[in-house]
Amino acid sequence: AAPSEAWLEEALDVLKLNARHLGEVADPLASLIDDHFTVSHHTKSEAMAFNSAMAAVTALKASFVTEGFPLTAEDAKARYKSAQKASGIKGKDFFMPTRIALTGEAHGPEIVRLIPLIGEARCLKRLDAFLQASV
Repeated sequence: AAPSEAWLEEALDVLKLNARHLGEVADPLASLIDDHFTVSHHTKSEAMAFNSAMAAVTALKASFVTEGFPLTAEDAKARYKSAQKASGIKGKDFFMPTRIALTGEAHGPEIVRLIPLIGEARCLKRLDAFLQASV
């Protein structure tokens, strides 16, 4: 199904913050709905440089499963806080690996705003793929 008008407006609102022109929005927009998403080897290596990568991604996935998938940025922020507390991992050690697992990028728009846009099935699939590829 095609994304709704409200979804598209929110996606453009989030993505425009990191774009200098409209052409820089197309690839990030497509990646939000890409069912064949992969993380490059280089970016995965960047995530794995954090000793906390596997534990952080596992904790975030657990918070999505046990507390319910976040449908808003506020809910996503709460899941991040819960997962950080449960794992004992904080700051960059938590955010970088989870951001990379979900978006394939080390930097970009605010991750808590992207999570509801990516959606539950894609987020869980991306987190699982990251964890399986890291074994």
